[in-house]
Amino acid sequence: MFGFVFGAIAGGLAAYYWRDRIHDYMNTRAPEMREKAASRLGNIGERAGSALDRARSRIDTTVRAGQDKIRTKGTGTTGAPGTTGTTTTGAGTSTGTYPPVGGTEAERGGWAPGERR
Repeated sequence: MFGFVFGAIAGGLAAYYWRDRIHDYMNTRAPEMREKAASRLGNIGERAGSALDRARSRIDTTVRAGQDKIRTKGTGTTGAPGTTGTTTTGAGTSTGTYPPVGGTEAERGGWAPGERR
């Protein structure tokens, strides 16, 4: 506790002794420093904005690619359901006709789910 009180008294005496110099320094240097700080904050804001724009663009691209993959069954097939196309498996590429998806068996033309002709 004694150290805190002694430090406060010493700081007060130093501020009183050099008050004119401190006052001049604050009047001449502080505006320049404020201007520099404001300029740097503006630069940081611009950088952050451009980084967010790039991230948003990458996220949008990834989402669109995922949507496209899901819309094309997500199995590596090309072509719409019920059409002829190719599928890529670990063993190679095969060509065939893919059945329509959903509906009753009659609506699918007698195709069983997962069947390929």
